[in-house]
Amino acid sequence: MTALLAVNVNGTYVDTPMQNAGGYSTTAQEISYSSRNLYGNLYKLRLTVKRTISVEWNLITPEEKTSIASMTDANSVQVKYFDTDTSEFKYGKFYRGSDYKITPQIRYDSDNNEFLYYNVKMSLVEF
Repeated sequence: MTALLAVNVNGTYVDTPMQNAGGYSTTAQEISYSSRNLYGNLYKLRLTVKRTISVEWNLITPEEKTSIASMTDANSVQVKYFDTDTSEFKYGKFYRGSDYKITPQIRYDSDNNEFLYYNVKMSLVEF
């Protein structure tokens, strides 16, 4: 089975751990300019439409958390993703949005000085 989201790492698309996905969606973001002229008529110019991928992983291991963070840490990343609007896989250049959030879970391993599980939530925004 192909993952809904894969990130290009050194020329190879690496699947993200979708077995622990808590949510996945794609949204079309219209970038436009609108105004009224002197007669009061409204006009709108659609400049472009960009995709936003929202994904959340629940109860992932520290290794999976580190892998996701390192794969999406660059200024821009190439991704293969499932577009929920068109129901097909697409490729694109994205950056990680500012809503990136890592939440450690309650269980803590005092022997290794780390949490056992994490929740990770982020959005990837198309260039």
